[in-house]
Amino acid sequence: MIEVIKFGGSLCHPDTIHAAIAWLEQQAQSHSVVVVCGGGAYADLVRTEQQRLGFDDVIAHRQALLAMEQTAFILQGTWQQRTGRAMPISDSGTSMTLWSPRRLLLDQNVVPASWDITSDSLAVWLAKEIGASLLSLMKSLDISFDQGSPVDWHSKGWVDAAFSEMALGAAYPIRLVGRQVWG
Repeated sequence: MIEVIKFGGSLCHPDTIHAAIAWLEQQAQSHSVVVVCGGGAYADLVRTEQQRLGFDDVIAHRQALLAMEQTAFILQGTWQQRTGRAMPISDSGTSMTLWSPRRLLLDQNVVPASWDITSDSLAVWLAKEIGASLLSLMKSLDISFDQGSPVDWHSKGWVDAAFSEMALGAAYPIRLVGRQVWG
């Protein structure tokens, strides 16, 4: 079983990151986990700078992908600080890996450059690409598990505009995982 877990950028906070990492570790004990990091504050900065400077969505998209990598570096560094070891890389059995969106920087035809597609939709895309068995979106929401409709999630502002369309026909369950589970 492979689970793709989207690790929300908002979880990179001193009050939440250690509990979130503990939940990730727990998930990786029973199956393989691929972590997709959200851009968090770095992506918010890209949005602000795009409005201020007026650069196009292609440039903003590339910067947002790099923002996701910045969050991955925070997760990786905090993991190592917390456990005293490097974040595991997949080799065999159960494991956890961090996904790098760097390939998407080079191949702009994979997903459109638009703010309608954020790390949530990229997690859907990746889960399809690697044949995942489950997609979990870790969010800083006051819920436990929500396996509701992606359309409802978008109307509540929990996922991006493209998410429900990208999730259509997914061969795996998709769930939101809130603080009541990992916190």
